[in-house]
Amino acid sequence: MSDAQIEEPRAKPRWKWTDIVMAVLVVVGLFILVRLLGDVGFTTIWDQLRSAEPVWLVLGLLAAQLMFLTQAVVLRGASAVQIPWKPAIALQAALKVFGLTLPGSASRVATDVQFLENYDVKAPEAILTASIEEAARGISRIILLLAVLPFVDIELDGVSAPSLRTVLLVLGGIAVAAGVVAFIPRARTVVSGLAARIWTSIKILGGQQKRQIGILGGALATELVYALALGCFAQAYDIGLSPVELIAVNTAGSMLASVVPSPGGIGSAEAALTGSLVALGVPAETAFPIALTQRLGTQYLPPLWGLVCLQWLRRKSLL
Repeated sequence: MSDAQIEEPRAKPRWKWTDIVMAVLVVVGLFILVRLLGDVGFTTIWDQLRSAEPVWLVLGLLAAQLMFLTQAVVLRGASAVQIPWKPAIALQAALKVFGLTLPGSASRVATDVQFLENYDVKAPEAILTASIEEAARGISRIILLLAVLPFVDIELDGVSAPSLRTVLLVLGGIAVAAGVVAFIPRARTVVSGLAARIWTSIKILGGQQKRQIGILGGALATELVYALALGCFAQAYDIGLSPVELIAVNTAGSMLASVVPSPGGIGSAEAALTGSLVALGVPAETAFPIALTQRLGTQYLPPLWGLVCLQWLRRKSLL
């Protein structure tokens, strides 16, 4: 038998620290959701869903679709070339289709690169554009969360917790995340790579105030659109939340869900939103239907018209 016919034994798959951490986080998220809904039967949840006010559901669904416009603003601001409005908006809808099979950041980067190359943007510049978009989303969430936290009270086991405690809880979560990064080499590599891309983005955009305003403004507007939709969906179940509470729930839910990079945030986003609503005193039997309805309006239904946009982009040879 020749050397060419001899195959080297394949390396056995090995668990990595990050895989273990992600698995633990998924289990924790599911445990929290089960704990929150432990005393709530499916019949109760179904009754809540059927009692929702249709007008508010429609308003919430329509409000959620504004995210395509605000996300297109971010793309146009992050790109070094001028992207027409129609393809930019269509791309955001098409991304909802890919987001059901791949984690959000992975699908966005790959699709952005393919899309921008059709506008003569080289791959490194396209990757940088996608990195700027991701950085803007993260920064906008941090800004909004820090801005509203002092004005939000949470409830733990029925006891209202003051705003200072809320801030301390968030800081504790940040400390835990920092510990994970410090002791897991792969996590350090990912974070350092992201930090390098963000710093490169800042240097490139330095002095370009118009682009900075467009990028950060669009990212902030996207989070506010999600909060507006959440407010409509909550009102459908006769739950009135203040604008500050809506921003806090949406932002905290998005940040918690992003910790577990599941395709479309399936599972983790529902758990995070439900937990955030319960922390504000919303009954669990109502919090879960609100979270589920929010996800239907922002993640599960948009791929239907996202498919139409995807086909249009392909006919135009843009994807």
